[in-house]
Amino acid sequence: LQSAFFSLAKVMPGEEAIGYMKDAAEKSYLKKGRDVVDKNWAAIDAGANAYVKIDVPAAWATSEGAGQVVAVVDTGSTNHSDLNAQMLPGYDLISSADMARDGDGRDSNPQDEGDWSDNGNCSYRTSSWHGTHVAGTVAASTNNGAGMSGVAPGAKILPVRVLGECGGYFSDIADGVIWAAGGSLPGIPVNAHPANVINLSLGGVSTCSAHMQNAVNLANNRNAVVVVAAGNDNIPVESFTPANCQNVIAVGSTGRYGERAPYSNYGSGVDIMAPGGDMSWESANGILSTLNSGLQTPEEENYSFYQGTSMAAPHVAGAAALLMAAQ
Repeated sequence: LQSAFFSLAKVMPGEEAIGYMKDAAEKSYLKKGRDVVDKNWAAIDAGANAYVKIDVPAAWATSEGAGQVVAVVDTGSTNHSDLNAQMLPGYDLISSADMARDGDGRDSNPQDEGDWSDNGNCSYRTSSWHGTHVAGTVAASTNNGAGMSGVAPGAKILPVRVLGECGGYFSDIADGVIWAAGGSLPGIPVNAHPANVINLSLGGVSTCSAHMQNAVNLANNRNAVVVVAAGNDNIPVESFTPANCQNVIAVGSTGRYGERAPYSNYGSGVDIMAPGGDMSWESANGILSTLNSGLQTPEEENYSFYQGTSMAAPHVAGAAALLMAAQ
């Protein structure tokens, strides 16, 4: 079984760029139609009491997240039958046409065009379909006889594309938060479906910029909760942004038995821990979610195991949607 690790992108002229947080991707894919529901241990594990679980079936008796909008500010969306019914019209806020790979930079199409690299701009990698995996953990369909269930299958997903080849710009990510929350951006139509929860499964080693903090504050003032991955460098979270911004929920990662995952950032700035997986021993201890089989551009839908605080954060984002829907 082969794993790939996504490394931080290099600094680009004029602004620091960020990439993925060394999330590990298990490349032994599970095809649509295979019975994989029982492998979603993070949500429904009924095994030994030592297993960590969030026990979402019990919560669904009260709420499945109906009426809530969860923005996934990430690599964008791909066509997937476990997600299509939950998708709202999103936006592509990548300012660089080269990084976006769609020829025009910012536009109204949030489709993930692939973030592979083989030209030396950053470390060689195949496409991650990171946003699709995160979205599945939040709100993949349930009771449809295929795949796995998201934490809040009644919620809607708002895809906001800010990451492309080699990662993305902090300024684009901050703008993604603003747009997701219903704020105004020059030359961009206002989002017709403001998010109740905004998930940021991304980050880099830096301080929280004024632009990012202002974006988070705007979201909070519009009653949106901002959930952020704590990072995968096994360092104090205070060094990692946007998890070190004020007024966010910073999420660390646990393995299957409730222990801190060895890669997870830590410290008093971590607000909550959630299942993110630890595939040190086997891939099934990762987090199973929706994905795409394409090595570069989108191809067939499938499911795959990933690990990382990127996978922990959407468990919290989904739980927030359940709670908000129940109030």
